[in-house]
Amino acid sequence: MIHKGPATAGAAPRMGLPLAIAVFALAFMVPAWPWLSGAVTIPWDAKSQFFPPVQFLATSIARGEWPWWTPNVFAGWPMICDPQSLLFSPLHVLLAAVNPDVGLRAFDDATFAYLFLGGLGVILFFRDRGWHLGGALVAAMALALGGSANARIQHTSQVISLAYLPLMLWLTARALERSSWRAGLAAGLLGGLLAVRRDQVALLSLYVIAGFVVAY
Repeated sequence: MIHKGPATAGAAPRMGLPLAIAVFALAFMVPAWPWLSGAVTIPWDAKSQFFPPVQFLATSIARGEWPWWTPNVFAGWPMICDPQSLLFSPLHVLLAAVNPDVGLRAFDDATFAYLFLGGLGVILFFRDRGWHLGGALVAAMALALGGSANARIQHTSQVISLAYLPLMLWLTARALERSSWRAGLAAGLLGGLLAVRRDQVALLSLYVIAGFVVAY
């Protein structure tokens, strides 16, 4: 079987990538600004289900305690076994580590940071394959602020899983097509973070990655 690497004919120049990222950042900020500025907040499950565990995580870290178990739910609750605890969300762990009093705005900022990273993954995937960066911008905006991200933005765990998909697809493609052990290692780590999410978006994303590998 002959495997085709990333497209090179007509590929966008390397200098186009910084410009594409800058344009995406600007286009992303415009519709996201009401939330990033704190004028409004992501409602419903984001605040009733996902925000309290991050507050508990921040408090535990500030006290020098392990956040694996909380006495605040029922007669005690294993936070490490709860996929909604965000204990395996790097950005939320970082947020809790630097801010012992996590607020609503900071929590929303983390959500939009994940969406931005997902859009960045789309742009990088387009660029590696030599596809037009204009199309990359449209696709990145669609993923980060439309469709599932728009309809499910209050479901923080699913938003994280959605953001991981294009990044993992980009890394997996690089690992296969360039025989890059670094990309393979990064894809494996990201795949592990995706697998522990345990939501339907994570499951479907893993199916997509497995299908991509089988097709290759």
